[in-house]
This record gives sequence, structure tokens and C-alpha cells, in this order.
Amino acid sequence: MEIPLTRWNTADVNPDTMHTGSGNIFSIGDFRRGPATAVEAVADGRVVLKP
Repeated sequence: MEIPLTRWNTADVNPDTMHTGSGNIFSIGDFRRGPATAVEAVADGRVVLKP
């Protein structure tokens, strides 16, 4: 299974769901945006958990 990447080699995801478009794979934090803070990673996780 391949995960689509951006030109910066981070995961190319739907910003509303963090879904990669591949199976049940979601991406948050550094793999989605590159080096970032823990606060940003937690914020990404909250997006994934929205009903």
C-alpha cells in the first residue's frame, strides 16, 4: 500500500480528516507537516477523532 507524498516528502492528506486516501491510514504530526510541535500534533489528532 502506498501513501501519497507531497514534494516535501510528508503525507498528502485530506486536511479535514487527516486521511491519506490509502486504506485506514491517517497521518498526523511530523509525518503530515514536517517538524512541528507536540501541540500541533495533538491538534491534528483531535481532527482525526471528530465524529
